[in-house]
Amino acid sequence: MVLDVPPLPKEVLLSQQNENIEKSETIRTRVLDCYNRQLQRQGKLNDQLNTDEVDKLIVLNADNKQLLESVIDKLQLSARAYHRILKVARTIADLDHSQVVEQQHLIEAIGYRRHNG
Repeated sequence: MVLDVPPLPKEVLLSQQNENIEKSETIRTRVLDCYNRQLQRQGKLNDQLNTDEVDKLIVLNADNKQLLESVIDKLQLSARAYHRILKVARTIADLDHSQVVEQQHLIEAIGYRRHNG
């Protein structure tokens, strides 16, 4: 996945209030934990899952299915794009230490999709 990140305003860059900024080592630890969680659960990373594995591993409740159905219609998504959203949502859930993909994970993944075509 590739994301466009807008430049930070100079006021933010020059501000001395860094207490809310997550340290690189903390981010690294979270990513490594996520990586290991995926390997333990399925023996590979989420982006390497095939469509059958995605359908087995990512079980959505009725509300989340309805959300994705409306997004598919609105954005005219292909099956490939649908499965890619699910893989990204599963990764976001892993970063969040969530056993299941919740609506907020789907919404974030959809948001990334909308910004990247």
